[in-house]
Amino acid sequence: DPDEIYVTGNLMLHSTDGGATFESMTRGIHVDKHVLWIDPRDTDRIIDGNDGGPYLSMDHGKTWRHLNNIAVGQWTTLALDTKNPYNIYGGLQDNGTKKGSINYRPGIDDLSDWTNVGGGDGSQVAVDPRDGGDLIYVSSQFGAFMAYNQKTGERWSVRPRGQDLRFNWLAPIKISNFHPDIIYIGSQYLHRSFNQGHTWETISPDLTKNLPNGDVPFSTLTAIDESPFKFGVIYTGADDGSVKVTKDGGVTWTDIPTPAPDRWVTRIIASQHDAATVYCTQNGYREDEWTPYVWKSTDYGHTWTSIADGLPFEPVNTIREDPKDAKRLFVGTDLGVFVSIDGGKSWMTYGGGLPHVAVHDLAIQDKARDLVAATHGRSAWVIDLEPLDDLTPEIMASNLHVWSVDDLTRRDSWGYDRKRDWDKSEPNEPKVSGRFWSKASGKATIKIIDESGNTVKEEQIDAVPGFNFYEIGTQTKPRASADPNKVADPKTLQQALADPYSRPEYIPKGKYTLEISINGKTGSTEFQVR
Repeated sequence: DPDEIYVTGNLMLHSTDGGATFESMTRGIHVDKHVLWIDPRDTDRIIDGNDGGPYLSMDHGKTWRHLNNIAVGQWTTLALDTKNPYNIYGGLQDNGTKKGSINYRPGIDDLSDWTNVGGGDGSQVAVDPRDGGDLIYVSSQFGAFMAYNQKTGERWSVRPRGQDLRFNWLAPIKISNFHPDIIYIGSQYLHRSFNQGHTWETISPDLTKNLPNGDVPFSTLTAIDESPFKFGVIYTGADDGSVKVTKDGGVTWTDIPTPAPDRWVTRIIASQHDAATVYCTQNGYREDEWTPYVWKSTDYGHTWTSIADGLPFEPVNTIREDPKDAKRLFVGTDLGVFVSIDGGKSWMTYGGGLPHVAVHDLAIQDKARDLVAATHGRSAWVIDLEPLDDLTPEIMASNLHVWSVDDLTRRDSWGYDRKRDWDKSEPNEPKVSGRFWSKASGKATIKIIDESGNTVKEEQIDAVPGFNFYEIGTQTKPRASADPNKVADPKTLQQALADPYSRPEYIPKGKYTLEISINGKTGSTEFQVR
């Protein structure tokens, strides 16, 4: 119908007369509409994608159902506490700040296990390390910071006051390494509080280039970090490319621009392993420029060296240093997570199963040895650091190394999954998952071999130099389903109770060898199906 028009934006408007008149058709669904799909076979069936996820209507937008069972959260920032089990805190686009346990099981546990601890467009989060993280600082757009004591329920504003302050959409906050009562917040200035944000002092001049503003504040601070070696050594970065350092708690400041002095600073971190080392990431996607900017300085930022060689041509959003290893660095880009094990001389992809999606923040829970990624569009992901901790010079020098895999426990429920009435997909297949190290790229053949030497399952994947993650299924014969229209009326009770769908067949209980071959090299490990 050429006269029927949909307009998406904060609301969704609908016209049936070529745009002469419009009406809203989004009552009861989330604001900020990004995309609309109309079923070409049934135009009453439409799906709206917005900041709250996908919404389905079967009656041309009169009523909507929230398809809230897929992880499509638009995370921008995250922080972790130190409780056991630990919690993940994330700032989400137009969904406030959410908190959830690392033990949360998607699709099994109740969605209410994720709770709101802040509103608005979730922005920066900081966790007071005392008592495992009862006190947190959350914020929404343009520096609306608030402290929240989760134990007592007390809340108070921690936003520095001033009529001429400019705050970035994701204004930065930093809890001091030397006492958690001391916090820093950035506008175009750096503000410091010695009493958890109840009172503030400004400890800098304008740390930006003070460029003209547009529809939203510009020339604002985007990153703050404090050296863990000496109180008062603080670095700042800004959206206009400005990078500054003070070594005396803000009495004096030094301009330390990177070789990309006009590019948005996405992160600046002071090394946990060396007092003079600092890292900075920038990106230029707002100028349609995709160069990966990752800089390292060993002299407090006075000189910078690029350590981006080997990263793909895509914007870099964040960098983190492993507390256990000074040479181990992680970056989050617009297409995933990369790790360097040699101080930035080379990089490789990391995180089996992580989709190609923008990673806007990274955090490490050192006790659990987890790397947590905030992705914009696929929610939060947890990546195990154990493979890196297991990596030795001998393994890296080898052509192929296969790590051990977990045993499987055979269950009667294999092949029988709970599904919605409309879900006609095949049963989930139990899989053997693992990782291997390869010195070279190529086709990798993965086999499951039984005790008699017979190959019961075989698959191929494309291997890359470095870490490779894989899954291989255990199903040996898929189910066969009868055509319900051809099934005769049952004559006996047994026929009436018979399942018209044959059960899938899987590898039986026993001992197996998992073998991986690539470029003429072979490695293996053993596992059991119990």
